Amino acid sequence: MNAFKEIFVKRTLCFLSAALFLGMGIRPPAFSKPSNELCDWTEDKELVRFVADSQLTTYSNHRTVYFTIGEQNFLAIANVGADITITGGANQRVKQGATNQLFSPIFIWNGFTWAPYQEILTTGAISWTYFTIDRRHFLALAQTWNGETSLLPSKIFEWTGPESKFQPIQEIETEGAYNWTYFSIDGDHYLAIANFCINIPNGRNLSQAPFQTTASYCPDFKTESVIYKWNGEEFIAFQSFKSLGGTDWEFFSIDDDHYLALANFSGNHNRACIDSKVFKWRGGQFEWYQDIPTCGATDFAAFSMKGDHYLAVANWGNERTTKIDSIIYRWEEDIGGTFRFKEFQAVPSEGGHYWLPFKIGDTHYLQLANYNFLFQYLEPEREPDRQSYVRPQGLKRAEINNLEVNSGIYRWDQDGEEFIPFQWLATTGALPGAIFCIDGNVFLTISNHKNNTPGRGSYTKTPIFRAVLRDLEEER
Repeated sequence: MNAFKEIFVKRTLCFLSAALFLGMGIRPPAFSKPSNELCDWTEDKELVRFVADSQLTTYSNHRTVYFTIGEQNFLAIANVGADITITGGANQRVKQGATNQLFSPIFIWNGFTWAPYQEILTTGAISWTYFTIDRRHFLALAQTWNGETSLLPSKIFEWTGPESKFQPIQEIETEGAYNWTYFSIDGDHYLAIANFCINIPNGRNLSQAPFQTTASYCPDFKTESVIYKWNGEEFIAFQSFKSLGGTDWEFFSIDDDHYLALANFSGNHNRACIDSKVFKWRGGQFEWYQDIPTCGATDFAAFSMKGDHYLAVANWGNERTTKIDSIIYRWEEDIGGTFRFKEFQAVPSEGGHYWLPFKIGDTHYLQLANYNFLFQYLEPEREPDRQSYVRPQGLKRAEINNLEVNSGIYRWDQDGEEFIPFQWLATTGALPGAIFCIDGNVFLTISNHKNNTPGRGSYTKTPIFRAVLRDLEEER
């Protein structure tokens, strides 16, 4: 049990049963369903607050994904662990002599707590994406960096049963892979990879890299992000798109039309504020539909609320600061009768990295993970030329690294018709998590990626929060 440590062990009476209930959680974050319903039994509940429940020991966890197989509940962790040096012993988590190669664990709910289920050796693991095809269960792994290059394969795993568990079935060459997104159209199954950057081994020139962050392993963000189609046995290339630091695909449908939003993180030559893209499915493929201005975009989240459709973008920052707004867009009709996403609400963020929409009772919520980490260069107070900026000679690099920034939960205010702050959660380098229901409880995880400890920034805990709910039916 040393893979995790309980910090809050008091449970409600339903936890005393060892029987496993079917987890009725939302879909994995990579393809959140527009209705953002959570659990059927929460319809008569009201969220009071989230409280600390437990935590998992992780190593620079980049994403936590929840999924179910039958009546079993799982959490998959993507450990990237850039500065991990643990070696030796039965509980070895890092393969000796390999940079960024360590074990990413899968945990199973045993009725009382999260227990180790399987460990998978990964290299620069950035994210897991869970999906099913014809009752087969899969996990797609995005691998971004091995210490020398971002040109390395990402992998598809299939669950083969309780004995062998998840086993690799396919490798796909990727370019600084950041996130997989699964979706289905007309019975066909697709996986889209957001490719972040291209690195030539031993050929980096980070002194001229545009937007220095822990994820910036190379100076060239011009990549191709690719959609793959399932042919019954494996995924084959279907359609590719030019991207600039691709970080996320978000699939959603409005009426009978299907869309994909692609988050672009950064252009070259110090351009963090660039356009991200929305594509529409037409004639058997995706075509450009709309540009959306973003600054260091790391995530799109689509959701629907009271008949309206929204698309929220998490903006990490610009060339100067992570303290910028993340934006919620609403689907609206323009003068010519065409529907587009238009800015609806700006939400202040500090390294905004991930939106998680959910609903409890009649109330809609958004959770925003803040990851306040940015390298920037010391120079005179002036706006750099975004097309040609290069660090002036002789100036030192300053690291803006206050990772202990709260992440917010926002509640929809019906009277003001906007999202307002509801609760702040203590996080450190917060990255994507999940929300789900088990045994009559609602849980929220947030992936703490980094901390402020020099040389040990990757030794982190992934917190699990439990929702305190009020029963509205009993109060009536």
